[in-house]
Amino acid sequence: MKKLAPLLLFVLLLGFFVLLVRIERVKADSPIYIRPDGSIDPTSAPIERVGNLYTLAGNLSTGLVIQRGNMLLDGNGYMINGSGSGNGVNVQTTINVQIQNLTIQNVNYGVFIDSSPGTIILGNTIAGNTYGVLIDSSPDTGILGNTITSGSYGILIDLSSNVQILGNTIVGDTYGVLIRESPTSIVSINQIHTTMYSLLVEGSELSHYLHSIDVTNLVNGKPIYYLTNQTNLTLNPVSHPEIGYLALVNCSNVQVENLTLVNDHHGLLIAYSKSLTITNNLFADNTYGLQIVSSENATITNNLFANNTYGLQITASANLPIINNPFTNNTYGLQITSSESLTITNNLFADNSYGLQIVSSKSSIITNSLFRNNTYGLHITSSPYSTVSTNQIVANEYGAYYDNSSHTTLSKNNITNNENGAYLLDSHHSTITANTLVNDGGISLQEFCRNNTVIENFIENCSGEAIYFGWYSERNTASNNTITNSTYGVRVHVSSDHTISGNKIANCTETGIHIFDSSRNVVSRNAIDNCGRGSRMSKCWRTTFSDNTITNCSLEGLLAGGGVYYDNILRNRISNCQDGIYFDDSAWVPWRASTCVDNTISNCTRGIRSNRATITISGNTITNCQSGIWSAQDNSIKISGNDISNIVQHGIYIAGNRYTCIISDNRITDCSQSGIWLGARATVSNNVVNNCYNAFWLQGRSGSILSGNAMSNSWTGVGIDSSRDNQFVHNNFLNNTYHAYVQTPDYPNLWDNGCEGNYWSGFDVTDVDPDAIGDIPYIIDGNNTDHYPLIAPSTSFNTAYGYAVFFVSNSTISNLNFSLSSALQPLEATLKFNVAGAMGTQGYVRVSIPKDLINGSYLVRFNGVIITDVTFPRVRELVCQSDIYTYFYIEYAHSDHVIEISGTTVIPEFPSHVILPLFMSATLLAAVVFRRKYS
Repeated sequence: MKKLAPLLLFVLLLGFFVLLVRIERVKADSPIYIRPDGSIDPTSAPIERVGNLYTLAGNLSTGLVIQRGNMLLDGNGYMINGSGSGNGVNVQTTINVQIQNLTIQNVNYGVFIDSSPGTIILGNTIAGNTYGVLIDSSPDTGILGNTITSGSYGILIDLSSNVQILGNTIVGDTYGVLIRESPTSIVSINQIHTTMYSLLVEGSELSHYLHSIDVTNLVNGKPIYYLTNQTNLTLNPVSHPEIGYLALVNCSNVQVENLTLVNDHHGLLIAYSKSLTITNNLFADNTYGLQIVSSENATITNNLFANNTYGLQITASANLPIINNPFTNNTYGLQITSSESLTITNNLFADNSYGLQIVSSKSSIITNSLFRNNTYGLHITSSPYSTVSTNQIVANEYGAYYDNSSHTTLSKNNITNNENGAYLLDSHHSTITANTLVNDGGISLQEFCRNNTVIENFIENCSGEAIYFGWYSERNTASNNTITNSTYGVRVHVSSDHTISGNKIANCTETGIHIFDSSRNVVSRNAIDNCGRGSRMSKCWRTTFSDNTITNCSLEGLLAGGGVYYDNILRNRISNCQDGIYFDDSAWVPWRASTCVDNTISNCTRGIRSNRATITISGNTITNCQSGIWSAQDNSIKISGNDISNIVQHGIYIAGNRYTCIISDNRITDCSQSGIWLGARATVSNNVVNNCYNAFWLQGRSGSILSGNAMSNSWTGVGIDSSRDNQFVHNNFLNNTYHAYVQTPDYPNLWDNGCEGNYWSGFDVTDVDPDAIGDIPYIIDGNNTDHYPLIAPSTSFNTAYGYAVFFVSNSTISNLNFSLSSALQPLEATLKFNVAGAMGTQGYVRVSIPKDLINGSYLVRFNGVIITDVTFPRVRELVCQSDIYTYFYIEYAHSDHVIEISGTTVIPEFPSHVILPLFMSATLLAAVVFRRKYS
């Protein structure tokens, strides 16, 4: 027996499984079919057939599908009682079927007529279903004398013409009758009882709305007024004391006034009508308070739209003045689609999800309205040429939102306390002007906004950006706006070709103008005051930042960092900032150099600061700062033509560089420490440094070249600490307490180029030769000697070809010119200049000419006459071992003279961009192999 127990258990389980399967198959019974040939499938179904008459002989628990035409189904008082899904009776793709005397309940669709014209549904009870009757693509159908009680839809007619709905009682929780794109329906003597929506008519052309729906239809005991083709009507509580439903189709000259239209799908439907006046009505608790379709010249005034899904919806209509209406607590207060030339003025939009939404419409005018406490105050999408002006837009999540809308105007609005003020997305050629935005999200142009203008707005207390151009937007303009007390004044982010000009920006906690990851923007003529940073550019290229005034910033006036290249910073006026202009971690490579030119900077900690940048700094005026130009950490930098004065520390400070810097033609005065402080290798030429503690100070890094500089009236002309192999030539040391001071005397430096050295004022030296070179050396210490001191100050002339000519003279030299004559082969080059001095004295000039500039057989003309070394005035070519220069010494009696030195040139063989490096290398070589004049 123990051995049989497992076998018995297995048999019991198998039997139970089979029972489960059979139970499931009973539950999944298929519908009963009346096939196209008239047969009944399955044949066991309780349906009796006599010819074309099919009569139920019992109740059905499953649906019935009719595929045969020209037949009558008689329920005979029986019912189809479903399980909550499927169809009661489904007529499929046939003709002329009649269904009568049947009760249908507990299914999804009570009766579903699909592509079967001529069907008659007569005297049935259809109860407890989701949909009572659905007619789809089945013209000439009749729904007659039925009682229809449904959960959602009583009768739904879709794409079916000439349907007759007569004498039915319809009770529904949601929709009584829905007619969609179905022309010429006849609806009469129906009783509709619904807690929500009695009648819904939808369509895309006039014929879809032209139905015969008369007043014998009652909604909750009140008549339906579905008025078609009417003129010259007045509808009010006197003429129409009770209204179950109201529609105007193809009507004209109708006035609707003082009505209360509530708790339905439509409060009022107007379709294909004109010349209407809708005034002083209440539209509340409807799906559509008032829906207007394809109509024109309707005036809508002084109505209240409250608690509707759509307060007022206007579709495909034109010329509708909408005046002085409150829209409150709707999902959509006023929605306009596919319409034109609507005027919306003096309305209230409050506490809606969308106050006013305009979709695919054009030329709307919205004025003098109040938008308050909506999710979207205005939402305008795909709608060109709208004008929004003189409105109050207050405390919305989005004040005015534009999406893909062009040629719009937003002007003279008061936009306050919105999370987002004016927000544009993928919109172009629009104007935002003369608005006031306070405590607001500002003006934001996002994602492909192009060619928009933001002008003359007043923006205050924005939590983020007052004006924002972002995410691939292009060619927008922000000009003449006044911005104060915001986080950012104007911010440009991942976009290009914008113009930001003439704005007044003050008291921004972060940055006045911030440009990030953007290109080819122009920032000009803005006034920025008392911000964290005046302006910031990062990951930017080809930006022009010019003619701006930046004052009183706690950090930088302008910060350019994080990959900035090809940018031009021009003619700005910056004062009272930590750093006037700061280049931080900008592009290093020379071909991505930015320029900083002709700016005026005062009263800053550092006038111009550079850190890991490739930059040209020229023509700037820097005064009353801690440091003038301050550079550290690997800069490729050119500093030229700047005017720096009244500096507490250093006029120019260069440290920590692995690139050679070029410092030339700067004027530096009144520095408490150094005029130029070098802790990096540099080429330093033609600078004028006056009245500093140290005119120049070289610290640590070796190998700099200093030529043509003037160091005057300072405690030390040049100070050197732990730096060697620097070269000094053609410099003028004038009236310094110590011309040169070497703190580490065992570090040798070069103080001449083997032919010429420097001028040292107060060093009385004879010139017996004569050649303008002193007869004894100028000794600084044992390792630092100028063997060829000049007997007069040196001056220089920079030609347009990158070469400098040097002069040592007791004359005044003027009118310097260098020219090439293309008429001669090889090319002839001529250096021409004037000399002048006191009559009765003897003059001289020593000229050092680069051999690449003028070469070959020289001719020297004095007042147009060729001179030699034989007669007076005379010229001597000096013998000096130099591969770089040819030296001439010219003597004459003082008066006003013109001197010309001519020869051939090799300039065309050398591109201009390689001349300077060649010159620097050759000069260093010449200095190493110089021939000393003195034994």
